[in-house]
Amino acid sequence: MPLIDNNKYPCVGCGGCVPACPKKSIELVENELGQYRPIVDRKLCVDCGLCEKICPINNASPSEVSKGQTSLVGDYVHCYKGYDEDFRKTSASGGLVTSVLSYLLEKGFIDEAICVGSSYSSKFAFTYQFVSNPGDLINYSKSAYYPMEISQVINRIKQKEGRYAMVVLPCQAKVIRALQDRSRILKERIVYLLGLVCGGVPGKALIEFVAQDSNISVNEICSVAFREKDYKHYNSNYSIRISDKYGDTFVSRMKDDSFGFAFLNKIFNYRGCNFCNDIFAEFADVSFMDAWLEEHRRDFDGTSICITRNKELDTILSSYFREKKTISEVCVDIPIRAQNNVGLIQRKKKLNYIKRKFYKLMGYHVEVYNIRLSLMDIVKLHIRTIQEFLIESFSFKYWKLYKSGRISFKKYKALMVYVIKMVKFI
Repeated sequence: MPLIDNNKYPCVGCGGCVPACPKKSIELVENELGQYRPIVDRKLCVDCGLCEKICPINNASPSEVSKGQTSLVGDYVHCYKGYDEDFRKTSASGGLVTSVLSYLLEKGFIDEAICVGSSYSSKFAFTYQFVSNPGDLINYSKSAYYPMEISQVINRIKQKEGRYAMVVLPCQAKVIRALQDRSRILKERIVYLLGLVCGGVPGKALIEFVAQDSNISVNEICSVAFREKDYKHYNSNYSIRISDKYGDTFVSRMKDDSFGFAFLNKIFNYRGCNFCNDIFAEFADVSFMDAWLEEHRRDFDGTSICITRNKELDTILSSYFREKKTISEVCVDIPIRAQNNVGLIQRKKKLNYIKRKFYKLMGYHVEVYNIRLSLMDIVKLHIRTIQEFLIESFSFKYWKLYKSGRISFKKYKALMVYVIKMVKFI
């Protein structure tokens, strides 16, 4: 029988297992952290194993154990850096994702863009939106640190003919490729995947934590927005803005505020994110990221880096980018340096290897592989792994107590502040 609904299976909540199941035996539910988790109906399951075969976490990628600089970014055609003034101020970074989607729609390369935005039914929730009008893309141009699953999107694509471009995280790109290998319809209709570099996905509890810390009940939230820009804070100082039904607005930032406390300590992240070793969304046709470079450290508006992998799409975009005076081709060292500056390369390559070994010993269902590390690296990374494991474990334990009403939110936060302080003292 499949293990994907076992508590020690490192799920990332992508939802790919739901459409993969030929017997429709899998349903997604939310746990206490607001994370999607699969539940298998054992009466319907025929133990075909497809759900585990397409899982993006427990299937190794070729570049995971290969050497050399280019292996860090995967196969690529060109790299670009810059921004689009038409979308820069309303986007999380330099606006290149929105710019590319707008161009693909305007020129008829796609019929609809699939991207994340506020739900029509609730501005508190985020869902995948199907956008056919380029002018509407501005409503979906910001980041959303919110769990998303693809099962409903896949069903709609199967039902409605068209050419789609979809904005995805690395794990989602990987599972969609696996689904495309098993479905001619998906292969024909999903023509481009636009991947985003990702450091980990939090559950919906992140929003509740920040709201409660600002004395806002979840039931009073009427809108949430991430990474809004102003000229008092650099673009690297992420924000979350929460508005309530009384017209009050509260902003919490990455540095020093509750948003940063929860996000940087990953206290609500999917445990499966610990085992993702795809830094640059290698399975996407084009990948986008922030330019975390020294020359942009004091950047208010943001700058994007783009890596093209699909030769057909690169031809389209290289012509488009040449028209933009603010976008130029750069060498592959640039995206590598950008992500190295924020520690993502060490975390998703070296630390990932240690985490897999550690969690395997703890009884988790993960694959392991071997890489060469110095003794100093092994010691340091083991300490880091144990720290993160303890923080995540205590967070889940105490948050469940809070959600069940057995402790107050104030008590939960005090406990986590103490846990993190003690754990990081190691």
